[in-house]
Amino acid sequence: MAASSFQTIGGTTDGFGNLVTANTTDGIALTEQSRSITVQGNDVTANTRHGISLASTNDAMVDGGNVVTANGVDGINVSATSVRNRISGNTIGDASDPGLGNKRDGIGLAAVTGNLVTNNVVAGNVRHGLLVSNAVAGAAAATNVVQGNRLVSNGQTGVTVLGSRNQVIGGTGVDQANVIGLNKADGVVVGGLSSSVVVLGNLIGTDATGADLGNGGDGVEVNSAVGTTIASN
Repeated sequence: MAASSFQTIGGTTDGFGNLVTANTTDGIALTEQSRSITVQGNDVTANTRHGISLASTNDAMVDGGNVVTANGVDGINVSATSVRNRISGNTIGDASDPGLGNKRDGIGLAAVTGNLVTNNVVAGNVRHGLLVSNAVAGAAAATNVVQGNRLVSNGQTGVTVLGSRNQVIGGTGVDQANVIGLNKADGVVVGGLSSSVVVLGNLIGTDATGADLGNGGDGVEVNSAVGTTIASN
């Protein structure tokens, strides 16, 4: 969908969701300054590239129970100066079946600003649960907020922030903590000359019940970063 506004793909009413599968590029692609698109209730699986791609897209809502599995790159990828998008309430990957993990990251934010990632289950993906990266020379992702997600059982880290600034991972409000556990490497990594990243109020290696969800490496690793705040985790 290119250069479009106020469109809906799927829906939360029974029977409104789409099965989007086996496409040779992305399952669902929003591009070219599309804005205010709603993507809800779809089963997006086994596409060659990303399951859902937002590129140069603003004010989209990817929420309402999309199930995004077994795609060839990221489950959901947000890139190319996309701003103010909300990714909420989705299931991205599946820890119970290795074949259903997305083949790179569950969610990728690449040089984008002001996006909210909340209340998703991101599990069983081949690499990171969520990667925030500066993918464009000279640009850095800024002011993205990641809260209230369950990022577990991914092949590398739960959350990695590279070359980015002013990211917020977690929070002290009700339901703002991310549960980050059972990932094969570190729970959270902040590196690649990132600056002013806040890791706050998360449950890392456990959950609200006190269960043992230890990650395979460090809980939080900071490497080649400046001004990182780690508190109340």
